[in-house]
Amino acid sequence: QSLQTATVKWFNTNETSLEAYRSSKLRTLLVCSRLMMSNAFLLLGEDNLTRFAEAMEALVPKRLELGEGTHALREIRNIITDPKADNGEKVLEPFFKQTLFRVELMASDLAVIEAQLAAQAPPPDDKDKKGKDKKKDKAKSDAPQEDAPPPEPVLHFELGTKAIEFKNALLSAFERGLSAFQDVHSVESVLLPHLIRDDHLDPNFKPKDPWVEALRERIGDACAKQDPWLKEVLKVVDQFKDLVKMDPEEYVKQASGGDRGDSKSPKDIRQMILGLQQRQRDLMECFPDEREPIPVGFYRIETGFVRTQLSEKLDIAVQLLLKHLGEQLDNDIKSATGMFTDMFEKLKTEVSNIEECSDMREFLKSIPGELAKLKGGVQDAMDLTELVEELRHVLPAETLDARWEMFGASGNIKVKATKCEEYLDTKQKEFLDKQIGDQKSFDERLTKLEEVIDNFGQYQDIAQVREVAEKVKQTNEEIKQCQDLVKEFNSREVLFDRDQTDYSTLGAMIKNFEPYANLWKTAGDWVDNKEKWLDGTFDEIDPRYCENEVTGGIRLLFKTIRSLKENEDMKAIVQIAEQIKAELEEFKPNLPLIVGLRNEGMRDRHWSQISEKCGVQVGPEMEGGFTLSRLLEVGLLSFVQEVSDVGDRAGKEFTLEKTLNKMKADWEPLLFDFSEKYRKTNTYILKGDGEAMALLDEHIVTTQAMMFSTFKGPFEQDIDEWNARLLRVSETLEEWLKCQKAWMYLEPIFSSDDIMRQLPTEGKRFKHVDQTWRLEMGRTKDNPKIIDVCATEGLLERWRECNILLDMVQKGLE
Repeated sequence: QSLQTATVKWFNTNETSLEAYRSSKLRTLLVCSRLMMSNAFLLLGEDNLTRFAEAMEALVPKRLELGEGTHALREIRNIITDPKADNGEKVLEPFFKQTLFRVELMASDLAVIEAQLAAQAPPPDDKDKKGKDKKKDKAKSDAPQEDAPPPEPVLHFELGTKAIEFKNALLSAFERGLSAFQDVHSVESVLLPHLIRDDHLDPNFKPKDPWVEALRERIGDACAKQDPWLKEVLKVVDQFKDLVKMDPEEYVKQASGGDRGDSKSPKDIRQMILGLQQRQRDLMECFPDEREPIPVGFYRIETGFVRTQLSEKLDIAVQLLLKHLGEQLDNDIKSATGMFTDMFEKLKTEVSNIEECSDMREFLKSIPGELAKLKGGVQDAMDLTELVEELRHVLPAETLDARWEMFGASGNIKVKATKCEEYLDTKQKEFLDKQIGDQKSFDERLTKLEEVIDNFGQYQDIAQVREVAEKVKQTNEEIKQCQDLVKEFNSREVLFDRDQTDYSTLGAMIKNFEPYANLWKTAGDWVDNKEKWLDGTFDEIDPRYCENEVTGGIRLLFKTIRSLKENEDMKAIVQIAEQIKAELEEFKPNLPLIVGLRNEGMRDRHWSQISEKCGVQVGPEMEGGFTLSRLLEVGLLSFVQEVSDVGDRAGKEFTLEKTLNKMKADWEPLLFDFSEKYRKTNTYILKGDGEAMALLDEHIVTTQAMMFSTFKGPFEQDIDEWNARLLRVSETLEEWLKCQKAWMYLEPIFSSDDIMRQLPTEGKRFKHVDQTWRLEMGRTKDNPKIIDVCATEGLLERWRECNILLDMVQKGLE
């Protein structure tokens, strides 16, 4: 204002000519002012920045002393230099120590801890080194080496904010103060903005000046001096690293044995609970709450959060252990009570025979031992109850009532057992009287059976074969019943403590009856089967049964003839056996013919092949009836080998046919799941494709194996078509799922009108795919059968086109 109101023209602030200004006295005045201000800024900058550094240094004590044990954090001593003190040092009380930063003490991430421990672990020995490598390693190990410093221990606690971040914050504040002197406009640019523009005052110092660098270094040193103190604090609290790694549920799982079944005893668990509670007290002693400051230099460490976090872990572990004890007690009581309940129920059981009576007596004998075993369990349950109550865990009233019921059950069992013993004595006498009567009746039954068996020698007429075969069947049933009764009588005599009755006569009867039984059963079966096999419908012959009956019958009759031929009285019976055996041997050559022609794979083409080889028309529609007799009449027996070859080929072709039909049938129930729409899109996505993908892999492999089979001829076209269908379904489903994945990712993005406006080209492409998707999903919902819809003509090509468009859309987004 003074220059603007001056009447002397030498100080004209409205001068418009730069040349005139430069030659005026005004410029001399302003330059002088500029130099004076620059010098003032230099002095001001030095003073302020130096005071800032000194303020930081003043907050850092000369040294820091930590306490020991659980009271280490509470006994932290910040010691500063004090000339007035006796020893030149003074301890600052925590409440009066000034701090600059508050930093939270936190538990480290377990994943980070494990990674650090793994990095420090020594590498595993390579057991596969060659001899040369081992020698080199040995030579290196023998060479003198300097001892490597031990690695720093992995700490389980950390500061919520790293020390370097605080240092950077202080240096950032220092730089902001420094930059404040670098951006001051000069007097000339302020008074003469129309002549001098963007002219800044030179403060006469720069950020790289030695004294500025020295101040920075002083601030860094002040921060660095406190880093070891912070690390010592972390080492002190690392005594609680076990709590950082502790998972309460896993801890309790290990205590309870988990899946190993080696649960700790209740006394051990009690000690664990007491140990956890003591650990919690130690934690509270070591970690002050938010009301007690922990000053470390110009840091104030807050431990309230980690204190609460670790304390809650211990609380949870204690409660889970108490819960485990309560559950164990409840299970022990239920187990013991259940055993007593089973005993009571068993003692109430009524017996209906001597076996049950004997079992009950054995049970009564076992009761004292079982009660002795349960006594320990009962006492353990009572002790566990007292232990749980001692730990002040409240038990349900039901558990307490069940405890006293369990305690009195042993005496009640003994009373019931005495009454049961009296009941069994009465029932055993009844059962013995009944057995004696039954055995008398059985002796008469054996006498009659012996007479029946002896009478079989009189049957010497083959015309009686059906009648005698029926009697053999009845006699076999009677023998079986008598054998069962003998076993029952003898076993019961042991239970009655009586000598066993000798029923060896029954064994002799069975031995005498065996030749008759073999002869007449085989003869009866042959007479019945012969007519069916020769003159019955050939389609009704069971080839396996026929083969077994013929070959088995020959063996039995050979055995019968050998046992009876020495007996002159049995010549007529032997002749019958030889006659039946001869007929069976005469029929035996027909077996390969029956087995070959009755193969379940026989088709018209196979009958045609047989007819062509034999020169005679054979098959289900042949003239004269389709019977074995007719086949023998036309001379088919002469072509047994040819028939067997065709039958074997028919069986293998039939296996291929069944496999192909089974694969087709497996696809019938497979449907896509359209039970609900996908989110809010008002359309569907594919579900239920997992089983289809697995089935595709299996069927493609099976089908391609069938394509190389030498028996594929009749089904070659079907196999090729099925293979092509499976491959198309596989490709279609793969492209479809690929499109679905991209569509599900892009649909929420392009449902936004803003995105559609920002990316019109990509939006148009996605809209085309979206329309195709909704159209095809609607059609698939109407016909969800996977094998049909995935083989639809043109569907594969449409999904390929959609995938190309979606790739272009995703590239556009990138």
